[in-house]
Amino acid sequence: MDQIIGKSSVAKKLQKEIQRLGKAQKHVVIQGDKGTGKTTVAHLLHEHSKREGKLVILNPTAATDDDVRMFFERETKSVATLVVRDIQDFSFLYQSKLERFLHSLPERPFLQVIVTASDEPAQLRNNRKLINELHDAIEKFEEIYVPPLRERREDIPVFIEHFMKAACESMNMQLKVIDVNILDFLVRREWTGNVAELKSVIESTVFTSRDGAVELPESLVNEQVQLESILKNINLKKAFSFDGSLSNLEKTLIEKTLGAVDNNQTRAAEILNLSEANLRYRLRKFHILASRKK
Repeated sequence: MDQIIGKSSVAKKLQKEIQRLGKAQKHVVIQGDKGTGKTTVAHLLHEHSKREGKLVILNPTAATDDDVRMFFERETKSVATLVVRDIQDFSFLYQSKLERFLHSLPERPFLQVIVTASDEPAQLRNNRKLINELHDAIEKFEEIYVPPLRERREDIPVFIEHFMKAACESMNMQLKVIDVNILDFLVRREWTGNVAELKSVIESTVFTSRDGAVELPESLVNEQVQLESILKNINLKKAFSFDGSLSNLEKTLIEKTLGAVDNNQTRAAEILNLSEANLRYRLRKFHILASRKK
């Protein structure tokens, strides 16, 4: 991957910052919400630097105490870039070790240190998640802000296309077609887990969808959100797939009704004001499994 995914002004600005700082021999703090792609940005900075040496990542949730201690104590000549992920999650003990390590770094050969953080260093210090000494050590680092998806919604369709193509290729599947209403639903949804959550949903969708059509995971579908999206399109006089919208909404309502009556088809048919034969037809149509107990 040699560039940031997306066509928005935000994505273009981020790409320019990566190219600029990748060539400069400077340390960097990458700040952004969870799942925004901070580690991806770190890898891109390393690639753009074109310096010899490997990239090493220190992760507070995966690295053992020995891993962290050994890195600070061992020879680092083979390392070109050190990425310290989620600095706020490291203990104060290892934050202190990192601060001393930073002050001991020689100017040549240059070892680029990239720190990823959930917030600005000053805010982390104020919230007592960053010791004063480490804050002072990284205060003069260059900064890159990776925005959440809510600040770059126009890039979501590009992400979806990219993740869907990659997922289909990895599973040796034919590229699937996504309905315009599903795409609209995904663009409007609040992605609290940002790019990482969107990627996970798309991969799950590709894996579970039948034939060439995309079906969203049941846990993601909300009939109220779907209905609000349909009504909004109507009010805006915006074109949308009528049949597709009705199908998605109908399938969700049937599944919700069956769930409320413990999958009892007779009771579900009564609540939906359908004959049992009509309900069974719709169950086959939407590939819904349910018992026929009375």
